[in-house]
Amino acid sequence: ERSGAFPEDGTENAHLIESAAHECLTNLVRHAGGTRLEIIGEKVASGWRIHYLNDGSAPSGPIVEGSGLSSLRAQVEAAGGEMVVEHAPRFELTLTLPEERQEIP
Repeated sequence: ERSGAFPEDGTENAHLIESAAHECLTNLVRHAGGTRLEIIGEKVASGWRIHYLNDGSAPSGPIVEGSGLSSLRAQVEAAGGEMVVEHAPRFELTLTLPEERQEIP
């Protein structure tokens, strides 16, 4: 389920948001036994903030980033963004992405 505001399709930010959704959904099914991923987008002064929440079981401790989350973090940081993974009281992944750069003709 997606709600809120999101970057325009076809942009680097939209691609990062889709990659994060794929990784969160894979981990939800594989590790948390859930069936629902909620993605909440918001436009902020510096760009975008995207929250990923789910209905899976709460993690028992801090999330250890495997290859999928580590790869996602590297992509987000290369684009000038930030990724925060929280485990308590429930799993939440938050991306903060900069405004898309506009090319000047």
